Amino acid sequence: MPHGVYLEAAGDHQRTLIDPEARLSATPDGLIVSRANDEIEVHGVELKPGSEYGIGLEIKSRGPNASSLPKFEHVKQAEFQIELWNRVAGVKVDAVLLYYGNRDRFDEIDVFVVPRRELVWNAAKGRAYIIDGDTICIKGTKIRLAGIDAPELDQPWGQKSKWAMVNICKGQIITAELDGERSYDRLVGTCYLPDGRDIGAELIKLGLALDLPRFSMGKYRHLEPQGARQRLGNGRFGHASIRFRQQTTVTIQKR
Repeated sequence: MPHGVYLEAAGDHQRTLIDPEARLSATPDGLIVSRANDEIEVHGVELKPGSEYGIGLEIKSRGPNASSLPKFEHVKQAEFQIELWNRVAGVKVDAVLLYYGNRDRFDEIDVFVVPRRELVWNAAKGRAYIIDGDTICIKGTKIRLAGIDAPELDQPWGQKSKWAMVNICKGQIITAELDGERSYDRLVGTCYLPDGRDIGAELIKLGLALDLPRFSMGKYRHLEPQGARQRLGNGRFGHASIRFRQQTTVTIQKR
C-alpha cells in the first residue's frame, strides 16, 4: 500500500451496513482510506484524502486450480457493498478491491478492481414485468425467483402461473433481495411486495408453483396446497440447473 493509506472497519472493527428499505446488508472486510495530503492511486483506483472517501476491500481464498477470474457472486457482493458504503455509511466509494489469496501459497495474491455500477442497485426495486411464473424483470434486469419452480409457458399450467404472478405484482413496487447467484441470463433473488409478502410464496400458495428444495432448503414446501405437486408434475419443468454459475459479464480490471 502507498504511504499514508490505512485500513479501517476491519477485523474486530468491521461494520455491518444495512439498508432496511432495500432489504440489503453487507459486512465488508475493510475500507481503505488515505491520510495523505494529495490524491493517490491504490491499484489504479484514485483515492482522495479524508475519511469521507474510501476504497472497499473484500478478501477471498481459492484453490490453486481455480479460475483466474473472480467468481460472479463475489463481484455482485462487491457491487452492493459499494452502494451500501455510499448510501448507508456516507462514504464516497467508487470501487472495491477484490483480493484472492491462494489457499496453498499465501504469497500468491490476485487483485481485481470492481467498479461502481449504480444500475445494479437501481434494478433491485421497481415495477415488475412478468416473463413467466418464476421470472420477472425490473428496470431491464431479469430476476429468477429463488427457491421456487413454476411451469414453463408452453407446459400445462404455465400460462395460468404467469398471469397469477401478473395479478400478484400488478400496480406494486417490487423489492428484489438479490443473492449474488445467476441462473443463465438472470440474477437470482427473493422478491417482496410493499407489505413484505414474498411473491414466490404467494404463487406457491395458489398452487401454481412448487418449492424447489435443492435451493430453498424446503422453506416453501409447507405452503403447497394439497395435490399441487401431483397436478404440476412434481416440479419437472426443464430447469436442469436453476443456478447456472457464470463468471461475470461486468468489466473487471485485474491489478
